Amino acid sequence: MRKFKHWRIVAVMLLLVGLALWWFASEIKERQVLLNQFDAFVYDDNDVLSWFELTSRNGKVKGEYHQQKIKERETFSVTGKETEEGFELKVDKHGDVLVFDIKPSKSNLLVQKRSEKSSHLYRGVSQEELATSVEANREYNTEYDEKIRWKQFTVALKWNYGYLYAEKNGTYQLFLKVDEVLSGGELSGSLLVMNANGDSHKPYKEIRYVMNGITDGNMVEFFPTVNGKSTKLGGHFLKDATDLELLFWITGEQLRFHAVTEKEFKQSYEKFKLLKE
Repeated sequence: MRKFKHWRIVAVMLLLVGLALWWFASEIKERQVLLNQFDAFVYDDNDVLSWFELTSRNGKVKGEYHQQKIKERETFSVTGKETEEGFELKVDKHGDVLVFDIKPSKSNLLVQKRSEKSSHLYRGVSQEELATSVEANREYNTEYDEKIRWKQFTVALKWNYGYLYAEKNGTYQLFLKVDEVLSGGELSGSLLVMNANGDSHKPYKEIRYVMNGITDGNMVEFFPTVNGKSTKLGGHFLKDATDLELLFWITGEQLRFHAVTEKEFKQSYEKFKLLKE
């Protein structure tokens, strides 16, 4: 009886050892699968950063597919299986299932969308390397957005003939013209100040100030020389550079200028001058 118990204990121990060895061998085998060797696989074409976070077990694949576009980031569930050449992955993208064929390439993945002929190389990376790629893509797109915004602003600025402030029955009419805008935000132009001060001897007078300035596409500052002193004319652009608000140093008021064509300016100029002279 004791001998039987002894062999039963030995059998249980051998079984446990066998299970442990099987589990250990299985884990070693799973770790040899490329998908389990990296935290993520990344592909970056600057505009869009794409990456897979995948695990493979017993021939079945699960994970997530991520896409980061400018300020938008989306995550989709992934299922798949091992194939003779690698893996087949299915990405559920808002109900639309995308199928990818995956081939291991050293420490990377060659990923080909079923509907496309070309494939992309996704790099195997750690979590730290993934975080670096995500941040680099975000910075790239932020810079790209800024370049596009600046280009659109300068095109609009050059397209406008100038900016006119004209108030009905007002004492002043002002016309601001931007002659040049440089990539660094430097401006050059002029401000024509038309003044009807009610003086019976000289009811109308005008003066043109040549100015340099600076802008970032929103804020703007001009520096005309008035009575021998540099004066600040500050404000900001509105509505994609179609409007402009400036603090007029003579009245201390915030004045709103509107973009005008050459014809519109000349008509307003002649009308104001005729009424005030």
